[in-house]
Amino acid sequence: MTDRRNMTERRNVTDRRNVTGHRDLTSRRKMPSRLDSTSRRDSTSRRSELVTSLAHRYVHRRLRRAFDGLYVEGLERTQALAENEPLIIAANHVCWWDALTILRLDASLDITSHCVMDAQNLAKMPFFAWVGAVPLNRQSPRGALRDMQRAAELVTQPKQALWIFPQGEQRPQHLRPLGLSPGVHWLARRARARVVPLALSYLYREALQPTIVAHFGEPLEPEQNRTGFLTNLEDALADGLQRCDRFVLSGTGAFHALVVPLQSKSVPVSGRLLAWVMRGRSESSYSHEERLNAHG
Repeated sequence: MTDRRNMTERRNVTDRRNVTGHRDLTSRRKMPSRLDSTSRRDSTSRRSELVTSLAHRYVHRRLRRAFDGLYVEGLERTQALAENEPLIIAANHVCWWDALTILRLDASLDITSHCVMDAQNLAKMPFFAWVGAVPLNRQSPRGALRDMQRAAELVTQPKQALWIFPQGEQRPQHLRPLGLSPGVHWLARRARARVVPLALSYLYREALQPTIVAHFGEPLEPEQNRTGFLTNLEDALADGLQRCDRFVLSGTGAFHALVVPLQSKSVPVSGRLLAWVMRGRSESSYSHEERLNAHG
């Protein structure tokens, strides 16, 4: 009986060591990377309504100072869609300003939004999580799948939207093909949500700053096959970019100003100084010509 009790006690001690990980070399696992731990920590939504509201106001002022207005087409149609169903909004990715642009568009849609963001960039700029950014770990296929599944859970009912940049990187708006990732199709099917194309363009008119022009297209159904869906999305984005070009060139389309250009009535000091110098040179040249005519 004593020997049996001793064997049982030794077995229990061994089992406890296996559970806690001590002296169990076979149960050791590879330590997770910093990116994996960040992705797991931030995958659930950390969106703050207060911070988002403050960000919307800041972004409006920032865009008004930095650009010659923000003009948009198709916003009302997208608002009506969002009232009745969840949406995935797929935009082309031109530059860093895209993040602030969609924040301003999000403020006008008046819905609960999240945006898929590269996990490495989100780790460098964690404040974007407070306005709805969720990570996508591109370094690990398993991590990317997990993050996509969690992102799909954020669009399950009306007045919810998920913004995504299917290109996965910044690319000039005129390059073709756009280089869309198939992940947007998987995400749409997983969430059972239609995809609204959003064409973003930054174009110069007659001001020193470029103008932001945005076009929301017609929603796309995710039930079609992946190749057909990506082709239709590419065509819709390309058509939207062409509409943005035509608006800047000739003013055609149903675009309206979401951010009105800042009209400054005062001429900068440098401009006034240049005008004074040029006026002095013109007067000096005119007097010289009068003297020549008088002697002639």
